Amino acid sequence: MDINIQTARIFLRPVQADDAAGFFAMDSNSEVLRYLPEQPMVEMEEACRKIQYIQAQYRDHGTGRLTMIDRQSGAFMGWCGIKNVTDAVTNGRRDYYDLGYRLLPEYWRKGFAYEAATACMDYAWHSMQLDELHATVMSANAGSARIAEKLGMQLAETFQEDGSDWLWYTKRNPAAKLQPDLLS
Repeated sequence: MDINIQTARIFLRPVQADDAAGFFAMDSNSEVLRYLPEQPMVEMEEACRKIQYIQAQYRDHGTGRLTMIDRQSGAFMGWCGIKNVTDAVTNGRRDYYDLGYRLLPEYWRKGFAYEAATACMDYAWHSMQLDELHATVMSANAGSARIAEKLGMQLAETFQEDGSDWLWYTKRNPAAKLQPDLLS
């Protein structure tokens, strides 16, 4: 997959095997996973398997999460990107495009998630020509809810899953044509 996106402070590129240490540092941190139904990683092999899973998404769907690199330092920051969710059911749905991100704590509250998500959303609209994107946010995660809303996503519904309350956000591509049944 040949996706390379640059913003003022971030370089987004396909996930590579040598990102494993960054993935492990991020996903072994219980604070990073606080609002997710995942358990912290305990072995580097778990990070390697996650990278292989993302790379399989590239092959199978032509899209997936991208590694975020700090353009100033060259350091691993986390990931952001569009995932075609086909292998799980969330809120009763399957086969939808999800906008998501995850960052190491040192990059929190500095606008990096919003910057990367904005660039990925733009890529989804212009390069992928998607009609809509979704995002799921645990209701207790006020920061991610703010980012979704700042991106112009609308809270479509709430749902329960994994014993937690969740928010389902949706945004239609502003350039997407209206479906014929919506015109009447």
